[in-house]
Amino acid sequence: MSSITRPGLEEAVAGIDLVRRAYYFETIDSTSDWAKALIERSGGRGDFHGTLVFANHQTAGRGRQKRQWVSPPGKSLLFSLILDPAVLPVVAGDASSRLLAYAGPVAVCETLRDAGIQAATIKYPNDVLISNRKVSGTLLELISASGRGHYVLGVGLNVSQQPGDLPSNSIVPATSVALETKSVCQPQLLLRGVLLHLERLLSGDSVGGLAARMNLLCDTIGKLAEIQTPAGVLSGTALRIEPDGGLVMRLDSGIQQTIYSGDVIHLTGGRS
Repeated sequence: MSSITRPGLEEAVAGIDLVRRAYYFETIDSTSDWAKALIERSGGRGDFHGTLVFANHQTAGRGRQKRQWVSPPGKSLLFSLILDPAVLPVVAGDASSRLLAYAGPVAVCETLRDAGIQAATIKYPNDVLISNRKVSGTLLELISASGRGHYVLGVGLNVSQQPGDLPSNSIVPATSVALETKSVCQPQLLLRGVLLHLERLLSGDSVGGLAARMNLLCDTIGKLAEIQTPAGVLSGTALRIEPDGGLVMRLDSGIQQTIYSGDVIHLTGGRS
């Protein structure tokens, strides 16, 4: 089991300046929905930066495009973190704000690599894979109340699932840390690792470091891919992540285009 106790949560966040307060739930519908409701009830007047909402089980977890995130009780890391852009140097400006969405997957990927899982990579824009199997997803949402905006960063990481616990109908096959390492996992250490990496990524006054790490860890770079965008499906080779957060593609037509949102399907090929 990968359940974290309330005292365990307190130990995991001890000494991490990014986390100013933490809420603990055994079961909740969605940590992100609870965080959003907290902001909305205040009319945007409260100081919520650094508020962590953690749960051992979600009954209505979700990812991008409102896709369901399935998490059996006690087998995943499930948390949301409220971030105030007014106090984050790394998101000073529209372009930097787009890059904030990469902080979650980069922090998870870095943590897995610290744990010895060197096959951990990022699938643009927000999934973390281990050997082409999905182990984590993150979701960044902007919540505005009375004209003031806060970000809610939601993170889901499969920790101790076994094959029967994982969805069988996913476009990208799923996995867990336990399946990949074939060892007993310590979720408290994984949680602390992700939060420490987030603190480091968000503490600088330049987005260069975050963009560089995303380019290094993103397995989409160098691959042939199809991207579903609001303007339709684009296909080509992913070249790089720009400092403004855009993904540069060399389309099949030969032209280069920068894309700021979309769902990606890896086709074939590797890094060039």
